[in-house]
Amino acid sequence: MLIKKLIDGAIIAAGSAAGLLVYYACKLLANIVNLRKPSFKISTDTKNKLKDLFTGMPLDNITIVYSAWLPAHIFNPSIEGMTFRNKIFIAHRFPFQHISSLLLLVHELVHIRQIRKLGEVVFACQYGAQFLGNRGYGIGMPLEKEAFEFVEKTKEQITLHIHLA
Repeated sequence: MLIKKLIDGAIIAAGSAAGLLVYYACKLLANIVNLRKPSFKISTDTKNKLKDLFTGMPLDNITIVYSAWLPAHIFNPSIEGMTFRNKIFIAHRFPFQHISSLLLLVHELVHIRQIRKLGEVVFACQYGAQFLGNRGYGIGMPLEKEAFEFVEKTKEQITLHIHLA
């Protein structure tokens, strides 16, 4: 039992250090590769749709890069978005009038809320540790699970906003 705890502790420490390194390397790479792509603020219309979901969370300083190349595609080409601090990189160019793109935005905004709560360095360390502990990206990672569950919990409310628009 003691050996398992030591191994788990080593995995967390290694994951934290690796997570920090990978996070900032991916952030730099995403910014460099997508340098010539314009970034956009969240539109007033979209902010109005989301204000009840993210009460008290300022959305004005968040930028989005569409049709972005994502460093995560090296490992998993199905990933559609990545978030670094207040910048969201989205692999596709979907208008936020489509439910799937709005749900993706909500998922990424949960990560921004996590980053703001934990701080960028702690978020990166935890994300890396969870990624290693889970042996890859997925709902087994608590930070991802929180984002997926929030989207699932609010999907009906988000869909209603789309149909009312």
